[in-house]
Amino acid sequence: ISLGLVGSEMCIRDRDVVAGGYTGTADETSFVSLLITEGEGRLTCGGETVQAKKGDSFFITAGSGAYALTGSCKALLTTV
Repeated sequence: ISLGLVGSEMCIRDRDVVAGGYTGTADETSFVSLLITEGEGRLTCGGETVQAKKGDSFFITAGSGAYALTGSCKALLTTV
C-alpha cells in the first residue's frame, strides 16, 4: 500500500513494509519514522540493534545511514 500526502512545500511518503525484512537508508534529505503495525522483529541502525513489536515507534534521524528491519513484522514507514 502506498499513500501520498502532499502539503504546502513538503511531501510525506507512507508505505507498509512487507513482512520478512526491509532495508533502507536515512540519508541527509529525510528522517525515517517506523511504526510497527503487526508482529515482532529487530531494527538495526548505526551498529545498534533493538527489539521491535506491535505498537513500537522508531525515529531515525536524517543522515543516520543504513537501517534494517528484520523478523516477522509489518511496519508503516514515513519519510519526507
